[in-house]
Amino acid sequence: MTLRKVYLSLLFLVAHGQLMAQTNVPPLERVISLELKGQNSREALMEIEPLVNVSFTYRSALVPANDRLQRTYIEKTVREVLDDLFQGRLIYVERGDYIALKAAPVQKPTELITDGYIIDALTKEKIPYASVYDSTSLEATISDEYGYYTITIPKRENIELKAAKYGYRDTSVVLKSEGGSQNVYLMPTEEMIDRSKDSADFEEKVKRVPLIKLSKEQKATIENIKENFRKSAQVSLLPIIGTNGVMSPSTTVDYSFNILGGLNGGVRVAEIGGIFNTVWDTVKYVQVAGVFNAVGGPQYGAQVAGVMNLNASSFEGAQVSGVLNLTQGPFEGAQVAGIGSGVFGSFDGAQVSGIAGYVGAESDVVQVNGIAGYVGNDSRGAQISGISNVAEKNFIGSQVAGISNYARDGFIGTQFAGIVNVAGKMTGSQIGLINVNDSINGVPFGFISFSRKGLHQLELSSNELTHVNVAFKTGTNQFYNSFIGAARFESERSPTWGIGYGVGSSVRARKKNRVFFDLQSVNHFRDNQWGLALNNKLTISYQMQLAPKIALAVGPSANLFLIDNASSHDVTYLSGIAPYTIYDETTASGLRMQSWVGGHVALRLF
Repeated sequence: MTLRKVYLSLLFLVAHGQLMAQTNVPPLERVISLELKGQNSREALMEIEPLVNVSFTYRSALVPANDRLQRTYIEKTVREVLDDLFQGRLIYVERGDYIALKAAPVQKPTELITDGYIIDALTKEKIPYASVYDSTSLEATISDEYGYYTITIPKRENIELKAAKYGYRDTSVVLKSEGGSQNVYLMPTEEMIDRSKDSADFEEKVKRVPLIKLSKEQKATIENIKENFRKSAQVSLLPIIGTNGVMSPSTTVDYSFNILGGLNGGVRVAEIGGIFNTVWDTVKYVQVAGVFNAVGGPQYGAQVAGVMNLNASSFEGAQVSGVLNLTQGPFEGAQVAGIGSGVFGSFDGAQVSGIAGYVGAESDVVQVNGIAGYVGNDSRGAQISGISNVAEKNFIGSQVAGISNYARDGFIGTQFAGIVNVAGKMTGSQIGLINVNDSINGVPFGFISFSRKGLHQLELSSNELTHVNVAFKTGTNQFYNSFIGAARFESERSPTWGIGYGVGSSVRARKKNRVFFDLQSVNHFRDNQWGLALNNKLTISYQMQLAPKIALAVGPSANLFLIDNASSHDVTYLSGIAPYTIYDETTASGLRMQSWVGGHVALRLF
């Protein structure tokens, strides 16, 4: 094989490789290099076709056959070559790998049409998704993924077109009076180095407004254009289909009216939407939508929606919805929702929800919820819920719930629950069936209370009625619960058993000694025969510390024994176990009441 054949083969392979690489590129954006030395326009088109695997269709009258061209094109797109060949006389329509050439429509006298490429001034590469706009008319467009743009602007004198792209300096160009093709060159800025970080920040802001679903072009418009345009009013059918067009995300208006829905850069007075309102930045003072509102920036005033309100920044005012309110925060004011409200930042105000309320940061808040309330950081105020309240850290104020309250770290105030209260370091009161805390400076009131650093005593005692008693006291010295088991043993008789419950309180007598006051009720039975045989007694005992965790207690007791004579248990025996009686009477209904003064001695382990 000769050297010439090898060279031609390599050249064919390179050209074939370039052609294959461009098969997924639209025909007008495929790149060619071409030299014309006297060919006419039709011949030029014929030479272009095999270079990029494209076919041209046109009426013969549109493409001259008698002109002679002297041109050189190096690494130019097909569009750029055609623009140079026909100087705006033709337009190009792509259909697969075909390009139809048609006569350019007559430009209206009231408008100006221009197109071209947005190009990096240093690298000469085409810049995709750059914004091209007219600040006066707010007409705007975005360059496509190949950097090409076209825009129609109301005609006037000295039209200044602006081009902007994140990472490049904004550039202005004065349009030709007749329009036509005009490339725009943008100079990169130093921010290009950190573009990945800042673009990620931009994407994060978009994610924080979940119902604002921006297209790639809309994102580019907001990211690219740094100007904030202002209009007195706008009307939209849908986002970008309205009086401000594609510039609506970069335009702040006084009044906004959205027939179905709209997207604005900001609202300064009021916005009403038939279905939804979406605003990229700040909103004042009234926003009303049939279904939902979504706002990316700070909001002041009232936000009302039939279903949902979303705000990705701060809020001052009132947020009202039929289903759900969500705000990034901080929030000052009131949230009212049929189902739930959530603020992920701090909250200062009132939150009222049919089901649940959530506050994520330090707050002064009143939560009223049908089911549950949650506060995620140090806060003060009140939580009132039908089922449960949760304060993740320290809370000062009140928790009221039908079932449970929980304050993980510290709580100052009052917890009131139908079943259980749980707190860390507690200062105040817990009122519930079950109360649990790490430590408490105050009083827990309930059927059972447990304080990790409180009172835990196992008591072994004996008294005049029952020979052996075991009791467990739990709670605090100010208020504790007692769970009691008792037994009475007599020769030639089966044991008499007793189970009971009590409450009590103690005060310090000396450095290591205390005085205990107990109110207890123990019901007695034998041979598995149950009935009312209830001994109620008030006991006063003096506790003496014998050693660490061991104490001896002695003291008197006042007893009132109630026996139901109509019960199936051994009434005769139970009526005679009192050592003596001060009072012994039977009511007309058969309830026998006996009273006496007794005493007890106890060994306490704790």
